[in-house]
Amino acid sequence: MIILSWNFQGLGSPSAVPNLRNLAWGQKPCILFLFETLATTRSMENIHVMLGYDSRLVVDVKGRSGGLVVFWKNVSNYRVFSKSQNFINLIMEDREAGDWRLTCYYGFLERARRRDA
Repeated sequence: MIILSWNFQGLGSPSAVPNLRNLAWGQKPCILFLFETLATTRSMENIHVMLGYDSRLVVDVKGRSGGLVVFWKNVSNYRVFSKSQNFINLIMEDREAGDWRLTCYYGFLERARRRDA
């Protein structure tokens, strides 16, 4: 199983979505975690469909920073264990490998704020 994590750095750049598509289609990850999406749930719907993932969980952008999304293929069901502006914590129910936890985390750049996450 391939899991890919990428600092998306927002949808503002004209090359962001094509670069993401090329990366996802080339690496073929089962699970794709994007952080710093600077996007809402609605804008991530189009990307979800374009990349061909079956499921997604989005934490919307807050102000002008953040935003998290996890896309995955239907090899697993999931339960949301917890989520916040800085992390998504899922229990993946995999028919082949059994249950396992996936924690996708994105912390603050400023060292002093890292304990706030």
